[in-house]
Amino acid sequence: MNRRTRITYHSFLQEQPDLNWRNPAVRAAMYDALRFWLDKGVDGFRVDVMWLIIKDDQYRDNPPNPNFSPGQSSGNSLLPVYNSNRPEVHEVVAEMRGVIDSYPERVLIGEIYLPIKDLMTYYGQELNGANLPFNFLLLQCPWKAQAVAGVISEYMTMLPQGAWPNWVLGNHDNNGQSSKRAVYRRCTELLQQSLSELVVCDATAELREKSIEDMRSLQEILKRYAGCFFESLA
Repeated sequence: MNRRTRITYHSFLQEQPDLNWRNPAVRAAMYDALRFWLDKGVDGFRVDVMWLIIKDDQYRDNPPNPNFSPGQSSGNSLLPVYNSNRPEVHEVVAEMRGVIDSYPERVLIGEIYLPIKDLMTYYGQELNGANLPFNFLLLQCPWKAQAVAGVISEYMTMLPQGAWPNWVLGNHDNNGQSSKRAVYRRCTELLQQSLSELVVCDATAELREKSIEDMRSLQEILKRYAGCFFESLA
């Protein structure tokens, strides 16, 4: 007897199956969820792993990573060709942005760990994508003047005209950085000197449980040296 078998895919925990964003009913339900919270007055949304939202429509397997070696995370054993950064993701992001823009003064933020060239595409072809595709480059580069200068130069050169730059100095995946107060202060000074307009986005709410004192120290630095947006710890 033939039986239909349904399977689920989970990018992370087995208890967190990924949604099928190719299903119009799923999209409609998710956009209704956005409207529910927007109606309650939230200022916007930070979308987790935005570049992983949609998967290959043919369900093809990712190819093996030729540079994988024993001891690395099993997630590195394959190249993320078919389960990440698919072209159709930009349609989904633009639809989300359409919902956000139907409310005044709201923001759409995307968590995106991709090379700069790919990251910039999430602003959208007509800036109709994420308002802020999070820029984690300072968390990933060496804390050396030449490296920081190179990251800043490449990012600002590739930033689409009219797009809002941002520099993330900490989040739930990168805690403890703010303990390096002297390094942070000097880096922020260099950024302020290097950029005509600096926007630093600090994911304070996500770090609340990590280190409240560290975040208070970082807030003092950011208040002094940069235009910042963060949730008060008061």
